[in-house]
Amino acid sequence: MEAGINLLTSEYDHGQIKYFEKRILQEGLCKSFLPMSFVTYDGKDRVNIDYSGYRALASHEFRNSRETVYMLEKCVYALIAACDSLINPKKMELNPKTVFHSVGKKEVRFAYTPRPVPAEKTTDLLRELFESMDNSIVKGEATAYLRACASFIERSGSLIDIANYIGDLKKEIHSCSY
Repeated sequence: MEAGINLLTSEYDHGQIKYFEKRILQEGLCKSFLPMSFVTYDGKDRVNIDYSGYRALASHEFRNSRETVYMLEKCVYALIAACDSLINPKKMELNPKTVFHSVGKKEVRFAYTPRPVPAEKTTDLLRELFESMDNSIVKGEATAYLRACASFIERSGSLIDIANYIGDLKKEIHSCSY
């Protein structure tokens, strides 16, 4: 993936991203994804992803538990919204370089990047994301909450259960603040 001024550019073999997926991503029909445009040439698809107003999680360091749990919750809700579109989330990469948050941290969006091999379960994507954040962008006391979420995902079966668990963690953090 090549970075420009608020623009990521990638190339994939033509057909790796299906026509209907391109239409959904191009027309912004799923708010979980950053705006994208596609150009096809010589059997390749060139993808431009506009991340204006957003920063990759990889460029941020989380030390505060409240901020970390809030971001994890936003990732879960964005993934739930992505599941409601026709795009199969199990076929996309989810890591600190493909997850973006708005500068005001009000929302999370994904840069759709196809995986070489689809994930077995959608929850595996979250577990992989949380594990890749551990000690790389999440530091200090916040790592305990991150690890607790990753551990819960191992035992949980649904994204809604994970969202509820993170909601409980938010309440715990909030009650400890006073």
